[in-house]
Amino acid sequence: MADEDIDPPLNPPEVLTTNLIELYFPRELYVAQLNQDLVERHGNRKPGRWRETIREFNQELGMPVPSAYVVHSGALITFFDLTDLSSPYRHLIERGTEESMGSQEFWKIDEDHERVFKSLLRFSLQQRLFQEQVRWENDERQFIFLPHLDSPDQREEVWQGEKKSKRTVFMRQFNKKDSSKIFLQKHLSFAVDFIWFDPNWFMSITPSWFFSYGDTFKKSWRGHENLSWIKRQENNQAVLNHFRFIAAWLRSIDDEDLFSTEEVKESFLSFGENLRLEGAPSLDESRWAPLPDALSDEAGQQVQRLFGR
Repeated sequence: MADEDIDPPLNPPEVLTTNLIELYFPRELYVAQLNQDLVERHGNRKPGRWRETIREFNQELGMPVPSAYVVHSGALITFFDLTDLSSPYRHLIERGTEESMGSQEFWKIDEDHERVFKSLLRFSLQQRLFQEQVRWENDERQFIFLPHLDSPDQREEVWQGEKKSKRTVFMRQFNKKDSSKIFLQKHLSFAVDFIWFDPNWFMSITPSWFFSYGDTFKKSWRGHENLSWIKRQENNQAVLNHFRFIAAWLRSIDDEDLFSTEEVKESFLSFGENLRLEGAPSLDESRWAPLPDALSDEAGQQVQRLFGR
């Protein structure tokens, strides 16, 4: 027999923290056919452009709606109760076609319906985070933290890890030669995906950074250089801490909804604990040390100043 079959391993097994958190949503969703005015307006547009048609229709009526819906096969699908007369989507649907359906019943129809259900989860998340000044960047396929209106130059969030601490999720740096001009804006960002491991749903979180300019936070044309630099500096532990913060922050806004005495927010998603896997082989964390910084030009030095290096 091999030695390893007799002797215990030198390093005990580890517990791995995945980038997955538990995801909860309503047991039922609602489906209704779109009204004839919308169908005629849409005409020969591709099915993927239904949201554009609905946005134009709402702008003409002056009736914006929450983004927590999807359109599939000529029907509007949402967690909002479409049978409720106060539903924000009443003007978009054909009266009398509203029906409720089990969420599980819907996504299990086939792979196409599972894909549609994942889109509904993302749009529901987009609606909820918009209320927290976290914006969806469609081209980048990620969410970015924006500053609060009363503090436009920096945003910090308090979170509870092993201890309570603050994390900067947005920072604006001004030009040193002209303090009236913004040099760069840095946002903590994250991409998500939705995964079903029967019988549970999880949301994956992939932290990153987004760089912008201007009051509308347009993507910086030099953002890829800044992102490349910071990725070379961050090790495995730094990325894990970003993930732990985002997961804890999502749970904290759940708590705010639960105990808030103010108007109830349009929230259909709740977030649970991180998924952890026991019994993994021990890994040498020193292998995840950051690579040497190869930037030596002026642009690289400017990036280092932005990150306080």
